Amino acid sequence: MLREDGGTHYVHVCQHGWDHHRYIWDRTKDDNHYKLMSDFDPAISSLIEDLAVTPSKATPGKMLLDETLVVFMSEFGRTPGPLNHMAGRDHHKFAFPAMFAGAGVKGGLVLGASDKDGDKVTDTGWNHKEQPPSRTFVATMYSALGIDWSKAINNIPSGRTYTYVDPLGANGFIPTDELSGIYG
Repeated sequence: MLREDGGTHYVHVCQHGWDHHRYIWDRTKDDNHYKLMSDFDPAISSLIEDLAVTPSKATPGKMLLDETLVVFMSEFGRTPGPLNHMAGRDHHKFAFPAMFAGAGVKGGLVLGASDKDGDKVTDTGWNHKEQPPSRTFVATMYSALGIDWSKAINNIPSGRTYTYVDPLGANGFIPTDELSGIYG
């Protein structure tokens, strides 16, 4: 799909089963961690490798990875430490990783850190004391893809206004130019 360059700006791929509230390490269950990782690991690495060697139709001399932002993240991290009473992990909003590749992102960087248990963020990797909210990641992704994340759509049937990213949100918006450390 990306190689054909039909003007697609955003592709969302979801792998079912990561909401591991129970039986995370039970190999007899369909959604166990071993099964999901054996599907995911070769898929994400193949995607990045294919994008890195496929020439761009739009920009001679560049590869698709140069103009495609690949993001791997979820809506929450997972609780660290012992498993819950159902042998799983629950949502954990205090620390969760995201992986960015391509579209000018500097490779090999690790921004931020957590404590030894992965429970709390000890270094946000940004110029802020708190972990950036997920809307900041979304605004960054849209910006890298040339999408105006601040756009408001007013003519939807419900009469409500829809925005791609709420610029104020609950904790205030962190400008995307402050995320420039991840770009070359």
